[in-house]
Amino acid sequence: MYEPYFLEYRRDGRLELYETDGTFYNHDSQDLLIATLYDDEEAERLCRILNDIYYGKIQLK
Repeated sequence: MYEPYFLEYRRDGRLELYETDGTFYNHDSQDLLIATLYDDEEAERLCRILNDIYYGKIQLK
């Protein structure tokens, strides 16, 4: 079974990607869990794209 990767929107405005390495995921209750992904490459790509959108490097039409 694949290890989960958690994409989280933090209260400081950053998007973070966390790996659990088999341990229980315990996040700050004021942070928002956006997605749970099971492919490390896709998780990293999604986090990078969302951060680029947030910081204005990618413009949505």
